[in-house]
Amino acid sequence: MLKVHGIKDVHDIPIWSLDGEKNIFSGHVIVDENSLKRSNEIKKEVKNILEKNNIGHSTLELEHGGFCFGANCGATASIL
Repeated sequence: MLKVHGIKDVHDIPIWSLDGEKNIFSGHVIVDENSLKRSNEIKKEVKNILEKNNIGHSTLELEHGGFCFGANCGATASIL
């Protein structure tokens, strides 16, 4: 995910399954200010990456401009 143009960091990313087959992802994605106009493209790219990693449902929260909210704010997670 960090290779997607405009993404600076990812944090607070729980991944779980409700039934043992369908995986769910929720995460905060920090983007640079210049990438805000591409927010839909960024979300689409991230969702494609997640789907390739067997995650069928995802909720993404884009953050920018020094705004970061969450327990692990600033802690880079590069699992995907």
